[in-house]
Order: sequence, then structure tokens, then C-alpha cells
Amino acid sequence: MARNVVVLLAVILTVGISAQEQDCRGPPPLRINPRECCKQPKLIDDAIFASCFQNYGVQSPQFQQNQQFRQEPPRSGRPFRGGGGPPGFPSTCVAECVFNSTGLSVDQPQRSADFFANSLKGAAPEWGPIFAEGFTFCTKLVAERLNTDDLDQLTAKFSGCSPLPGAILTCLHSHVFTKCPQTMWKNARECNDLKEFFTACPLPPMF
Repeated sequence: MARNVVVLLAVILTVGISAQEQDCRGPPPLRINPRECCKQPKLIDDAIFASCFQNYGVQSPQFQQNQQFRQEPPRSGRPFRGGGGPPGFPSTCVAECVFNSTGLSVDQPQRSADFFANSLKGAAPEWGPIFAEGFTFCTKLVAERLNTDDLDQLTAKFSGCSPLPGAILTCLHSHVFTKCPQTMWKNARECNDLKEFFTACPLPPMF
């Protein structure tokens, strides 16, 4: 289960079909397991996810103390303003834990570059640039969509957990999926629909 966490985060948070027509608050067309479309290398060790879920998942003491942050249906516009708990908890805290556990950082690019290099050592060489470029792209995109005041307010609503790691990991999953090398891509209608989906809306609906 842990190895599919990034995929599950994307299922929970990421939406989109067409950049022009798709309402990015709707669910993706999951008529096929994304792993059947493109066999991406595993970036983050299962043990890291397991530890973070133990500390911040639905069975953790922190989550039990924060029942008010359970997922609610998104409202129109920017859904986290004006009362109610934000969608995505506890996945937001899990994602922040993953960042802290791996050394991924939005402020220290070299640490992230070193992590990608070490984590993808055994993977095909095409994957390194795809992940690195995706992390840069997603970090910039999230920063462009979120100002400091928004971040402070959202972090407070997420019980002190920053929404940035979860948004970046979700976006990274989407980016890597859409950039899958053709030699590793399953050219099926269901897969192509998902690629259009994640291309149109790489970020979670809070953005």
C-alpha cells in the first residue's frame, strides 16, 4: 500500500481533463491503474511512507486529536477560505513528513538534486532528468500560485502542516506520469485520458 501513496495523493487531490474545459475540482478518470500505463521507478522507500503514516496517518494520535480536519467536499472558487477543515488532512502532514525524512527541500535545490540522484541510481537514465525537472517545475508552479499569507493561513488550518510538500508531490507525480518515455508508455485510451487529465491540472484543487 505504501508504494502507491503518491498515486493515492494524486487521486485524492489532483484533478483535470482539459486545460480549457475541465473543472479541476472533479476526479480524474481512473478507469485503469496508472502504474499499468507507465512503470515509474520508486522514488521514496516504503519504510519512509510507513513511518510517516504511523506518525501522521488516520490512526495516529495527532489525527485523532484533529477530527475537525477530516475531508470535506470542496466548495467553488478557492475552497479553503471561510471556515471548515481543508481537504487532504492527514495526507498533508504525511507529505511534509516525507519531505523532512528524505531531504527534499524547496529552499535547498542541491539537497533535492542529491536525493534524486541517489534514489534513482538503479533506474533507466531517462528518469533522472524527468524527476529533477518535474521537481523544479512543480516547486515554481506552487510558489506562483500561493503567497505568504495564503501559506500561513493554510498551514494553520492543516494543524501546523505546510500544504507545500503535498502539493509538490502531487504535481511531481502528475508531471512524471505525463513525461513517461514512449518506450515505457502503454498507448491505451484509458492511459491517454489520464495523461490529458494530469497535464491539464497538475496541482491539487486548493490552487
